[in-house]
Amino acid sequence: MPISLKALRNVDTKMLFLDIETMATLAWVWGAWDQNIIEVQEHEYLLSFAYKFAGDKTVKVLGLDDFKQDGGFPKAQNDKMLLEALRDIIGQADIIVAHNGRAFDLQKINSRLMVHQLPPIQPYRMFDTLTELRKNARFISNKLDHIADEMSVGRKMAHEGFGLWLGCAQGDSKAWKKMKAYNRHDVELLEELYYRLRPYSMTHPNVANSLNRCRKCGSPNLKQEGFVFTNFRRKPREFCFDCKGWQEGSVEKM
Repeated sequence: MPISLKALRNVDTKMLFLDIETMATLAWVWGAWDQNIIEVQEHEYLLSFAYKFAGDKTVKVLGLDDFKQDGGFPKAQNDKMLLEALRDIIGQADIIVAHNGRAFDLQKINSRLMVHQLPPIQPYRMFDTLTELRKNARFISNKLDHIADEMSVGRKMAHEGFGLWLGCAQGDSKAWKKMKAYNRHDVELLEELYYRLRPYSMTHPNVANSLNRCRKCGSPNLKQEGFVFTNFRRKPREFCFDCKGWQEGSVEKM
């Protein structure tokens, strides 16, 4: 369960839950299977992004359709203003939570920032739920839909497939409404998954604003239960009653 707003006062960082949707690359090919691209006609671009800061009540979504140009729907690849808005939002965060964020979301974002010659995002820490699953568990699939279903968190929103993406590219308002709902729901699942994974992470970025607090959630409700030993030193082993996670305290000489 998410930590209470009261406990968030013990946190010195801003955490952002993030998910993006991109449009497929349009290219010429000679066949339908295992093909080399002859020529790219239109590169992929950012369609929308959904986000929520920890402690906020709702998920927010922005898409290309929110940035009208010349009185009409923006040109397919003109996602510069959307990228600028996303960059500003990410810039407010100290920690970004995303599923496969290291290999997909943030690399895709950086690619589009480079295309538009926009400055890079300021430094941040990443909590990648896919990476944490691979380090700490073994499910038959680490896809968000499967994990959320197996943990009884929910399922990704059903849709008609690529037709939804094509409808957005063509400026269909109904397609955009559904795309944003799809994007929003992914962040809702992501947040629930994060709180399930948090206790198991031993490399979670430190969110506490003082000593003697849980580094994962900022709670002061810690209890020491034994020690972790090295050859010459020992560390207190601490349990958090709020997030139910373990951590190692400060090193003590033996």
